[in-house]
Amino acid sequence: MSQTFYKVHLPALSYAHCWHAAKNPFEFLIAVVLKTVGVSFTPLFASACPERIIRVAPDSINPELTRLLKPKLEQARALGIEDGIWYTLPAIGAASIVSSVFRFHDGGGAFVLAAVHVTQNGITIDKSCKASFVTELSSGRVISTAPEKRDLSPPPHFECEYLPRATLSYAFDRHRDRLAICSEQLQRIDSEDDMEDFCLRSEKAIFDVNIERGVFVPVTAAEEAALRAATHATPGNGPTKSAKGVWDMLCWISIFSGIIQLNDGDPNDAQLIFRWSLIGGGFVGLVILATVRHFRRTE
Repeated sequence: MSQTFYKVHLPALSYAHCWHAAKNPFEFLIAVVLKTVGVSFTPLFASACPERIIRVAPDSINPELTRLLKPKLEQARALGIEDGIWYTLPAIGAASIVSSVFRFHDGGGAFVLAAVHVTQNGITIDKSCKASFVTELSSGRVISTAPEKRDLSPPPHFECEYLPRATLSYAFDRHRDRLAICSEQLQRIDSEDDMEDFCLRSEKAIFDVNIERGVFVPVTAAEEAALRAATHATPGNGPTKSAKGVWDMLCWISIFSGIIQLNDGDPNDAQLIFRWSLIGGGFVGLVILATVRHFRRTE
């Protein structure tokens, strides 16, 4: 039985989701423009709802992912989180994906790390590492506390609290405080089988709710063929290029696109606002990039 691979359908996201997902104001502006005009971009990767957990050995993980995971992993171990399992999802395209789940020393929950690294032609396009503390209750409710920004809307039975500026230690304490006021019995995680079962059910629930909301849509046959055929440089096997030139290029494309459209026909008010937004957004993006680079050089 063939798997169905899914991509994120940008027009189905709310503006709030675009804001939470964006790493900077320029990314948010680009997402808003694409969402408003109903554009769904060609994906760099796609993933499938897992039928089973695909275990991976820690020493086989992409070196770039290892670097992303290391700081939070060391902090978690300092909190007494016990090592668990590493796994990945069925995926095609230009992304390396790995997740890990570890158990609380008392069996009262799990610590989950998820890292993604996306490259194209050797250029790093995106990378992220997100952490959360999760505990399942006897009713099926899941208490989740994450020192991260809000992400895609979780399944209805997930009760998520996001603490984007919190340390891992603070989030762990906050999670235990939330559990302390729960009257329900906790579903213990005592073994690797327990970890696999919880992860599989959670991943399926996340896929199901986003498919139902239209946020995850199947890739086309042409997109799937292109993603399967895609080759990309593996970080760690050679020099990884910076993606900063890509952002400069996008800014200039936005500016010139707006200028060209201003001279095209007799636009109405809405069209004028959109075209000037392209120009203004491009210049704002260049200023933001220049400011960030200046402060990085002076650090």
